[in-house]
Order: sequence, then C-alpha cells, then structure tokens
Amino acid sequence: MSENLADWQPRPRPERKVLDGRTVRLEPLSAEKHGDGLFEASAVADGDTRFRWLFDTVPETRADLQ
Repeated sequence: MSENLADWQPRPRPERKVLDGRTVRLEPLSAEKHGDGLFEASAVADGDTRFRWLFDTVPETRADLQ
C-alpha cells in the first residue's frame, strides 16, 4: 500500500434500519422475523448444494438456524 495507515480509525457500523426503495425493501436480518422462511428455503432436497457456502451443514431444524 502506498498510503500510511498508522492513524487509521475504524468506521462505525451501518445503522440497522429498513431501506425502502421503489421496487425493493432491504431490512436487517432477524431470526425471529425471517427464521421460518429461511428454514423453509433450506429444507429442500438439494439444500446441501444450494446452501453450500452459508452453513457447515444444512439446518435440519428451525433451531439449527439460531
């Protein structure tokens, strides 16, 4: 790197807030609100392929997503 980063300070994390766009809504992930849908999406025959990079193993129960 060409710049001196000795005085670098970490930046604050982004706020956890909902962003409503014209065609999409982006909101922070919540296990309570989104957990059932995430589990349903992962409980498929090819779940091990579909979720290869998300979990060590495909969740077998809703509690496994916690």
